[in-house]
Amino acid sequence: MSHGGFSAFAAKAGRNLAFKTVTEIAGRLLAFLFYMAMARWLGAEQFGLFSLVNSVGAIAVFLVDPGLNITLIRSVPRAPGLLESTAARILTLKLALSALTVTVCVVYGALSGYGIYMLGLFGLMGAQMAGFAMMEFAGAVFQAREEMWAETYLLSVGRTAVVILAIAALALGAGVGMTLLVMTVTQGVAVVWAFAWTVKRGVPLTGGWDVISWGQLLRDSVPLGAASFFTVLFYRVDVAMAPFLGVTLADLGFYSAGVKILDVWLAAPSLFYSALFPTISALAGSDRRGFVKWADRSLAIVATLGIVGAVVGILFSREIITVIFTHSFAQADQPLKLLFIASAVMFVRHGLMMTLLLDNRSRQAVSLAAATVAINVAFNFALTPQFGVMGMAGAKLVSDIALVGMAGYIWLSSRRV
Repeated sequence: MSHGGFSAFAAKAGRNLAFKTVTEIAGRLLAFLFYMAMARWLGAEQFGLFSLVNSVGAIAVFLVDPGLNITLIRSVPRAPGLLESTAARILTLKLALSALTVTVCVVYGALSGYGIYMLGLFGLMGAQMAGFAMMEFAGAVFQAREEMWAETYLLSVGRTAVVILAIAALALGAGVGMTLLVMTVTQGVAVVWAFAWTVKRGVPLTGGWDVISWGQLLRDSVPLGAASFFTVLFYRVDVAMAPFLGVTLADLGFYSAGVKILDVWLAAPSLFYSALFPTISALAGSDRRGFVKWADRSLAIVATLGIVGAVVGILFSREIITVIFTHSFAQADQPLKLLFIASAVMFVRHGLMMTLLLDNRSRQAVSLAAATVAINVAFNFALTPQFGVMGMAGAKLVSDIALVGMAGYIWLSSRRV
């Protein structure tokens, strides 16, 4: 590649990274603002109720995008002429999977023994999550065209509208049910607007229900989405299991407050590796020694950042929780300390998993993620009934330590090759 070609490539990559960073940070901050408002105005029990419904929806929404967006983004740059037909086939498949997602959420509520009101909440959350997944698909269309600004625009407008109207509903005295209804309706309107805007930008999403092609699409996409699914499942499964383990909604609200704080903090290693991914990925294919050196340095930086953040978080956990969620959430102090300890391990886990992916060990990474979910579930069954939310936090810590041990062993063994 010539110097001019490299410069053009680097400039494009830099712009893309900037837009992805804005999208990621804006999304997390908007979500955190909403959670803070809900916790402050509705209290721990209602916050716990929403967190339960939200966690189930976040797991079930994998059905809407089992790696289909990645399939689109990967295939279209190689054959730009296939954008319209591929996007149309994926769209119809996603519509069918959206209905399945809502059904799964409602079935979970029924199996948990909840009444009609709760079943309605689970259904609304499934619809809202599916709607957001459709927004992400519209963004993926433009990502495939390397128009990252369009993805940022669509997702930012949609998220902002949903959060602002949801907070307005809370401010007017709405409970969880009405707030979730407002979010779902707003998300639906945003989806219609996003696809109309996409069509106007030159992507006519028209196509029949080519059911025969769905099997091939799923075979191509599921392996690509598996790692993301197990990561989401790991972070959400403990909350989804809570009703079966005797955890009250109030305690779940205290625990979820700590988890939401952790969600924001965990954006740091994600953005760090997003910035380094292209450069280290290039080294992985051309300079093994350089790749190992920079992979190790990156891990050291992330580990140091995680330890520093954990120490600060432990020392000021009570101040952090009360400033954000008020003194009514002071009981969240102890599980938050344990979650901050876990966060240091999570930083290393993220670094190791990204290193394995960069080293073309995606199958091993997916297997490790799946094994960690199994460990998390097992320790939740063992610890949560006796220790409550401290057991949930402890299960998360033990699971991450196990993953770091397994991933670390694989990396230390392979880096010498």
